[in-house]
Amino acid sequence: MDLLKQCQQWFEQDEAQKVIDTLEAIPAEERTPELDSELAKAYIAVAHIGEREPFEKAMELLAPHEEHFAGDHCWNYRIASAYYYLDEEGPALRYFKKALEARPGDKDTQEYIDDCRRRLSLPRFEKNFHERTQEAWAAFSQIEAELREIMDTDKTHRRSEELIEKCGNALKTALRDTSFELGFNGEKYELILSPEGLRSRLFPLVYFQQQAPESVLEHWNIWVGRQPCEGFELRAGEIEVRAEDVQMWAEETENHQVSLVLYCEKLTPILKEDTDKVWWALSMLVDQTIGEVSAIAFVAGFDIYAEPKDEPAMLLSELPELLERMGLTLWRDGSDYLEQSYLAYELEPVKDPEADWRLDVYIGTCRLPVLINDYLTARSDTVDEYHRDGIVAGFICYPLSGFTGEERVKAILDFRDNLRDAILRDAGEEAVTFLGGATGLYCGYLDFIAWDLPAVLTAAQAFFEGSDLPYAHFHAFRRDVGGVPLLDKEEIEPDIHEETGSLLSAEDIETLESFDEGTAGYFGKMLQWLKDFIKEGIEKGDFTEKQARQDLQIALWYAFACNNLDDYIHYYQAAEWMKDSEKNAEGCATWYYRYSVALMYCGRLEEALHYAEKGAEEEPDYPWIWLQVGKLRAHFGDKAGAMNAIKQGLKLEPGDYEFLTLQQEINAGATLEQMEYHWINPDADQTLQQGLDEEADDKQLALACIRVDETGLAEFYELFHPERYGYEKNSPCCEFQYPVEEHLVELSFRMNEAGLSKMGTDWLRQLKERLDNGEWLTHTPEGEPEGILTGVFVDQTRRIGLVYQQPGDDQYFQIFLNPDGTKADAFWSSRKNSEPEVYSEDEMSVIEQHIKNTFGEFENVFHELVSPDIHVDICVVPPSEERDYYTLVTMGMGAHRMNVPEELAEYKLERAELAIALPPDWKLDEESLKDERWYWPIGLLKVLARLPISSDTWLGFGHTMDKQSPFAEDTKLCAAILTGLQGVEEGGKFCTLPGGEEVNFYQVIPLYRNEMEYKMEHDADALLKKMAGISFVVNPTRQNAITRGTLADEEFTGDMDDAARHLESIQEKGLPVDELSAYNHMAIYLRWCMEHDLMSAEFMERYWEQVQQFMADLSRADLRGFIRDQLKGQLFGALFNKEGAAFAGYYYGEADSPYFPGDIDNYALEYFGSEQYYSDKFQDEAYLFIPFDENYYQAMAKVMEKRFVNWQGQSFDEATLEPSDLAEAMMEYLDCECTYFPSMTDDDPIMSAYNYAKRESVKEGFVPVLIKADDETLWECLIMNSDPESEGEDDYAFDPDKVAEYRKKMLSAPVKNSKAVLEEMIGQRKEEAEDDDMDWNEEILGEMEGGYENRRFSSYWNSDNNMTYPLILAKIPVKNPWEIFAYLPFGGWNECPNTPELMTVAKYWFEQHGAVPAVMTHDELEFLLPVPVSEKEAVDVAVELYGFCPDVIDQGPEEATVGALADVLRQSTVWYFWWD
Repeated sequence: MDLLKQCQQWFEQDEAQKVIDTLEAIPAEERTPELDSELAKAYIAVAHIGEREPFEKAMELLAPHEEHFAGDHCWNYRIASAYYYLDEEGPALRYFKKALEARPGDKDTQEYIDDCRRRLSLPRFEKNFHERTQEAWAAFSQIEAELREIMDTDKTHRRSEELIEKCGNALKTALRDTSFELGFNGEKYELILSPEGLRSRLFPLVYFQQQAPESVLEHWNIWVGRQPCEGFELRAGEIEVRAEDVQMWAEETENHQVSLVLYCEKLTPILKEDTDKVWWALSMLVDQTIGEVSAIAFVAGFDIYAEPKDEPAMLLSELPELLERMGLTLWRDGSDYLEQSYLAYELEPVKDPEADWRLDVYIGTCRLPVLINDYLTARSDTVDEYHRDGIVAGFICYPLSGFTGEERVKAILDFRDNLRDAILRDAGEEAVTFLGGATGLYCGYLDFIAWDLPAVLTAAQAFFEGSDLPYAHFHAFRRDVGGVPLLDKEEIEPDIHEETGSLLSAEDIETLESFDEGTAGYFGKMLQWLKDFIKEGIEKGDFTEKQARQDLQIALWYAFACNNLDDYIHYYQAAEWMKDSEKNAEGCATWYYRYSVALMYCGRLEEALHYAEKGAEEEPDYPWIWLQVGKLRAHFGDKAGAMNAIKQGLKLEPGDYEFLTLQQEINAGATLEQMEYHWINPDADQTLQQGLDEEADDKQLALACIRVDETGLAEFYELFHPERYGYEKNSPCCEFQYPVEEHLVELSFRMNEAGLSKMGTDWLRQLKERLDNGEWLTHTPEGEPEGILTGVFVDQTRRIGLVYQQPGDDQYFQIFLNPDGTKADAFWSSRKNSEPEVYSEDEMSVIEQHIKNTFGEFENVFHELVSPDIHVDICVVPPSEERDYYTLVTMGMGAHRMNVPEELAEYKLERAELAIALPPDWKLDEESLKDERWYWPIGLLKVLARLPISSDTWLGFGHTMDKQSPFAEDTKLCAAILTGLQGVEEGGKFCTLPGGEEVNFYQVIPLYRNEMEYKMEHDADALLKKMAGISFVVNPTRQNAITRGTLADEEFTGDMDDAARHLESIQEKGLPVDELSAYNHMAIYLRWCMEHDLMSAEFMERYWEQVQQFMADLSRADLRGFIRDQLKGQLFGALFNKEGAAFAGYYYGEADSPYFPGDIDNYALEYFGSEQYYSDKFQDEAYLFIPFDENYYQAMAKVMEKRFVNWQGQSFDEATLEPSDLAEAMMEYLDCECTYFPSMTDDDPIMSAYNYAKRESVKEGFVPVLIKADDETLWECLIMNSDPESEGEDDYAFDPDKVAEYRKKMLSAPVKNSKAVLEEMIGQRKEEAEDDDMDWNEEILGEMEGGYENRRFSSYWNSDNNMTYPLILAKIPVKNPWEIFAYLPFGGWNECPNTPELMTVAKYWFEQHGAVPAVMTHDELEFLLPVPVSEKEAVDVAVELYGFCPDVIDQGPEEATVGALADVLRQSTVWYFWWD
């Protein structure tokens, strides 16, 4: 039988000893590798746990055959097993892995691998190195006297082997394979422990040395490292070699070491036969020449030459002098060296929070670099060697997300020091040696060697439990094992908003959207908002920085803000931030597009292309990713691929300007920069291409950072040689320490190398000359100590900032230079501090009196308690008969002189105060002002008052301020404009101070977002024209000047309603209704939209289970609980599909018309009736009392259906979208709140607005009237009656005082006897009939027949185009409907009654029938009635109407009679009049 088969049979029979006996009988040199492997298997099989010898024997048999058995499962498994049972799990793991590779899926092997990893993650030893050291010194203590006796008496060295053996046996408990020497220096005996040239072995030897007991140290010196020995002679066979026999060539390295080339003629013959022997001999000579520790510290390595070099040589014996000339001091002992051996290092961090620990490190210090290098390269040789001796090399890691603020770096280092000190205090120096530490992007690290690991981890755990950190881990310096938690507080479970899937709520996203104004200022505010949101969330513990960085929505908005700021630094910030969220970006081409753009503008073009291509794969239907792909493919020479990308883009966006432009440029061979030199908007882009764009220079600066100009960069290197001075590039800037005379100055170019390469050689040379000649080295500001230059900062425009340090801690100032080196007018100093600016007593007295004279007397003043810069009080002028509103006026803002441009100096605009008007019911008591809904106007005044100081700017007429988010929860007003004072005498607009300076007073008017946009796109005057008719008195829900009368944004995604507001009303007013009523109207709207397929796919998918149940029978569905629990009580645009969102923007987005909540209120008025609706019981919240039933839903569904149909068919005459000059004059003439409506095909918005106003008028005290806006004749009639001396027919000028006087006269005059006036008018009609020979009864009265129903206004329709005329809805500020004619005196010509007659008749009809004048043109008037008149009274009323306006019959159809009119009146709620 074959011997191998026989062995197999014996193993099967459990007779491994027979295998050993048989194979050991064969001489070793005759055994094959296979037989050695079987013999090893047998030794492993017979070994007992804890028995070392059989396993060591197995290793001896297996090790020589590693190459032969490469890839063999059995051999790898066996040697792994031997290592495993010798407690060497490191190499065991390595070989078990190879065994598994050879036999994938082997269960036993996998179990061993898992166990090795567990053991290596938290190493446990039978005895750790600390315990072994104690035992070894105890053993040495017992024999050291005997060792001294042998050394004293053995003069001939016959007992050398015995001496070494005795000493070795004592030491090997701790130092298993350590070389050592024994000696006597004439005073003490010496034990020299050799690290054998390895820095890693110094640490355990030094630790061992430091643990030596006093009883030993009494007689012995314990050294680590062979000592220098002058005249040392080495014998190699017959050859004797000294340091003087060795030639040496030395070269200094970058890290202040030497690299040696050695040649020894005496050893040349041996070199050919045994290179290792020569290498060992020369290593020994180097050690003996400078000492072993110095050799480790200073000799980077050496080569052995067989021939001498052709250049002058030194002798090896001269090496000590060479090192001394280099300024190096030779180390005698390892302990001294290790204390001074810290090295600093920098790494390129991996920006993935999920990467292995330590890969995020960017800076650190260490005393044992091999551990860092091995860990990063996944090697474990050093830690395996330590492990054999019961030593653990590892690190503690902990998160840095909680370290924020200006002192963050210091706080991180202090924390690490505190951790180190706590471990030393609690575990003791005998347990640990610290190696250094590191700081990463996400974690901090403390590195150490543990001689007693449990003691170290126990101390660390105690420290962390007293910290605020969420977690901390121990990790061995092994990449292939896990960590051990020392602290594992439950990780923050962030509040992921269901509607967004993000840390950002829908409201947060709406806020971010509100910043998207298309200008850098807004994008800067967007970015700052995001940074504040993240910082605040981390500080509150809502989420970690890691979670914020991985949040897709945050990443998208962060990149959107940064990329639109369009400068290199912000593109860099975007690229740095985006990477962490990549794993969550699947299917989101927007993420890939923004990341690719950021990378491109950072000059990382290959990466940019990679991510653009990936984005196109992830979401090919996103058009703009193809734009990016096309540009980058073209740049890299793939023209066909680029054109295909454009083709894909044009499929998605037919006729798109950007794609068509790119197509032309690729065909023309444009560069990447040329392809990028565009704006999205075609008109703006044409301006850019023509060189007329103000932002063109900034655009060019961003483009400059895309590609390097190799020639320009080479010239920069030639000039500055930055590589000599610790140069850091592209991170994000290019910086190095440049010597200015004897001082090192930080020279920072605030750009990447691409931008730097285009700075211009001549200018850079001038910069260098100025630095080199020292002209900037010192500077003394006026009134301050001299400063020494510490930093020079250069931006892409070649502007220079010079930073100087003054005596004292943290005292700096900075001056700024123009590109030509001249001083710019800007200065910053850390010393700058001043008292608040205030008026003098005389000035304050004048200002206070001016406010009283202009606005009225005041007693209440909001005094400012803390005034860091100016002292701003706010005077509260109460409502009066003349001004029925509060006026709040700042007093103190004007103490500061604003930075007004020189060209405006003559206008005396340096000083200003501000006023804002509030409704008379605005709450200004102390308790109410704790609520932002009432306080925000005061806060707005304070912010505006300080804006000129904080931004070093000025405020004047037309200037705006943008808060970016609503001032309070009950309004969408979010910005403000400054205008001239409203409602005051002309002289009140400025105040002259005693010294002759003027303080200008401005009115603050809050704005909506799109009003602010309109002002930015046009100018202040254009916006104020647009706002004609809108009161300057603050109204949180006033009409929007831009959207009134027009469709809302088709991309509406904002908030619609929030039940919290309605719940607050229920609670604050103590209303006797179920709180579920707050959701009634919202449930009606949501149900209707669900029935009409207006919900988004995301909504249907997310809430599918609930939606299915509701859709099964919506008539029985109660969506109120769903809105409360699932939608958090909110309705918002994102819930709906595109059509649904557009309709929501039209009908539910803003308090415009039509407006769903307005229709709800109208229904409440209809349901309860006027008396109950306006009663104290409902407290203005009648809608909450409507029973929530099917009748309520069906009634509102009819209204919504009407609104929807009207909306779908709506269109506008674009020529009338802006009010004409006449319309603006008309609104100015009316001097009340007005809303302008352009010409439209459906009057639904008009009638909605009128009906809402009619309902509001009962409590607000006005009468709404619709007036034809562009009616020249109406204008002439109004002026003819109220200001007859005016000649303003052409320029629409009038005298407001005379108009006001006319109105006052009309309103104060007694109303005539209504019945008498009507009888007189009717009498006139009868006389006219008699004069015309017409029979009154037969021809004039006739029969009551042939009538029709009239319930709609007709006078504002234009029959030529079937659209409405442009209209004004005026809220005439009178208490009674008939009094509107004092404001609208359109009669007094031909048969049209004059103003007193109009007022008289209107009063009678209102009192008799509830008729109110509602619509007016120059020759038409329409009244609205609550119900038609009865059939019984119809003829009498018709006679009255004929007497009042004969033309409706006399000039009507042939069959027109009073009887036919009566038949109309009994069916109609609208009375129509027309005069020829």
